[in-house]
Amino acid sequence: MKNYFNRNGSLFIGINWSKIVLYIVVGCFVLLLTILSQELAIIFGLFIGFSPLYFKKIFNIDFLLFSFVLSLILEKYSYYVGFSIRLPMLFIVGIAIWVTLQKLMKGQVKIDHKQFVVLFGFMLFVFVLGGLGAENRIDVVRVCVVYLFLFSIFFITIYLINDEKRIRKATNCIILTAILGSLYGFYQIVAVVFNLSSELPFTEYLRYQKYYTTGLTAFTIGNTWVARINSTFNDPVLIGVFAGMALMLLCSTFCFRLLEKNIKGSSLIYYISGILILFFCVIFTFSRSSWLGLLMGFLCLSYYLAKRIQTRIIFTKALFSLFFVLIVLVTVYPEAQRFVTARINQSFDFSHVSTSGHAKWFEIGSYAWSENPLLGVGLNNFGEFNAKYFQGRSHAMTHSAFLSFLAETGLIGFILELSLIFLVFRYILTALNRAKTKGDDYFYYLLIGVLSGYTVILAANITYHFYTQFYVWFYMGFAVATSSYVLKKYPEMGSN
Repeated sequence: MKNYFNRNGSLFIGINWSKIVLYIVVGCFVLLLTILSQELAIIFGLFIGFSPLYFKKIFNIDFLLFSFVLSLILEKYSYYVGFSIRLPMLFIVGIAIWVTLQKLMKGQVKIDHKQFVVLFGFMLFVFVLGGLGAENRIDVVRVCVVYLFLFSIFFITIYLINDEKRIRKATNCIILTAILGSLYGFYQIVAVVFNLSSELPFTEYLRYQKYYTTGLTAFTIGNTWVARINSTFNDPVLIGVFAGMALMLLCSTFCFRLLEKNIKGSSLIYYISGILILFFCVIFTFSRSSWLGLLMGFLCLSYYLAKRIQTRIIFTKALFSLFFVLIVLVTVYPEAQRFVTARINQSFDFSHVSTSGHAKWFEIGSYAWSENPLLGVGLNNFGEFNAKYFQGRSHAMTHSAFLSFLAETGLIGFILELSLIFLVFRYILTALNRAKTKGDDYFYYLLIGVLSGYTVILAANITYHFYTQFYVWFYMGFAVATSSYVLKKYPEMGSN
């Protein structure tokens, strides 16, 4: 009788499981498209029928990784079926099924990074426990489900980015996606000025709400309205921070290429253009949280680059070049300096609605924490607390992720969240020192960028709460995946 088991006990070893998984995923996707839109299903079916070779090529890991990263910035784009299904969620579910099937087929049931699994388990337990006394328990359940998606992103990213080739590709995907998002943001401003359409071509199929609209946000200086880049997000802070973290990666890899003298004319233009696009995207969001994140990220980046004489010289030259570009911009467009200065001054003007609002949220958030210091008022229940005790909006937030941790999940939840953050930092710093010790300049400079990018995210979250954005958790997974690879590549002396 034929033996259908291999030595590890895996069943049906002669079957091409990758094709079966591909057929299942494609079949489910076509079924979903049929439910959502028959037109899209027909187009997708024709694409499969007439381009089998191209279709097979497009479903490789590189395309999957880029599509996944690109979906992370399409925050406004979802399909409305009585409720909104956000695009990243579709990718997360699809990739999670694929990863799970792959692990089962290979007999890989081992769980890596157990400390994160334990930490996530404690976090969910505290969220549920704190939600028992919340005003709106449905909100607690809803955000717990969101956290499950966030945890999935984290582990999926670690699984996908598991070797040097994929680390390099993931880095490029982050940078390229940020540049595309920034360029679209600039186009939005041009479209408003010249009365053009700022909609993306697939908007008719992907709607965040039943009645979908896009547009720029703005802030006022006196009687002047100043447009702010939104790109594919609902809020300029989100694209500003995404561009800022990508800028850190681009700057650090650029320094490595210059140090290695491994850069040609066309590549030099690419790097310089990318740096300028990302930098000015952050600036023209006019988001003070993004600016704070960028400032702290640059301080982190410059601290490590200044440690070596070669990169210190490169960084100094780059800094003077940036100042020169800024001087040219101010000369050509003098109003830019006035807008930036006025926006900074608003941070210290408590008569301004934004500044006074932040102060009010801090006061209410502190009071909410004092009501239940250990477990808080319930995950995503700050707005309910504000509506009940201060007759305010039920959709309000503290405008600080760290204050939200305290107000909504109490001291226990706050400590758990900080533990997660410090654990990610520990991975990055340990891998950074290991790469430096082993003389691996590529990973040394890449990890400087990874650390600086993570600093951008956390610093911006001090004054704005977007910690539950999908791209934040993708980046955390990317940071841990990159660090883990370096630690495995260069194990400690005496370790097995």
